[in-house]
Amino acid sequence: MQYDYNQTQTVYNETVLQKSEGERYMAVLLPISSWQDGVNGNKYMRFTESWRSVKQIGWAISADGVKDHPDRLYAALKLIDYAYSPEEKILMSYGPDEFIRQNADGSYKLLSFKGEMMPEISDATYAELWSRSGGNYTDYCRRYLGSTLSFEKSQAFEYQCLSSVGKQGADQIAAAISLGVIKHPELEITSNPWYTSVPTVFPSTKRELDLLSIHKKLEDIFSRSENEENRFVDVIINGFDGRNADQLAAEIRKEGGQEYLEVKQQTWTRLQAGAKEQMNEGRQEKR
Repeated sequence: MQYDYNQTQTVYNETVLQKSEGERYMAVLLPISSWQDGVNGNKYMRFTESWRSVKQIGWAISADGVKDHPDRLYAALKLIDYAYSPEEKILMSYGPDEFIRQNADGSYKLLSFKGEMMPEISDATYAELWSRSGGNYTDYCRRYLGSTLSFEKSQAFEYQCLSSVGKQGADQIAAAISLGVIKHPELEITSNPWYTSVPTVFPSTKRELDLLSIHKKLEDIFSRSENEENRFVDVIINGFDGRNADQLAAEIRKEGGQEYLEVKQQTWTRLQAGAKEQMNEGRQEKR
């Protein structure tokens, strides 16, 4: 079994070898496992923490750059507004109009995707997807379409690039998620923090980054680089009993783990407060 994007893997069904063997290569439901979600001990459920999450980058307008220049401010705000508009969502997901199937009057042909009407890809786009990237939607978008900016996107294009078998698996998983059969993090501050989707990097100030840089050794013992040390990997390989747990805790304390945690905690607290404020503003606007 593999662990990757549905489309990049199930495209294997369309290869000559796979067609001749008649196998069905598709995404399947997660196994039921024991998770400690903080409520009444362990919980047996289908859970995934692999979720398309929030990015740690954002847009900002320099006050000095637009001071006494309302035309500059208007232009910058217009760009940011466009980044979250329906038109931008289609452009960044599909590319120019030539990539989209159109009706005789020039309007988009649409299909229903997760309760939203989204455009169909053109035959020429689908053919180019295969000729240039072997049917791999992710490679095609990154290398040829250029839709890599951190704007809002739809998976409707990707879904249309799935093999017929891939769509079966994707539809089953989508149904399981909608019915609550599969649990996952959510893009909001949930009552149980276990289910809150958390960015991989927090917005730190220069002072906080300077404090974190002091603890270089701490980052080294949890390195993600090949052939380097990583205590998490050691635990996976050797297990986690009381003896090596105490050793790991002592090593982390020695390298400034408590100070590191305090800095991370204050950035997370600040991020939570900002997220809650935005959510409250969004609810008030809807009212």
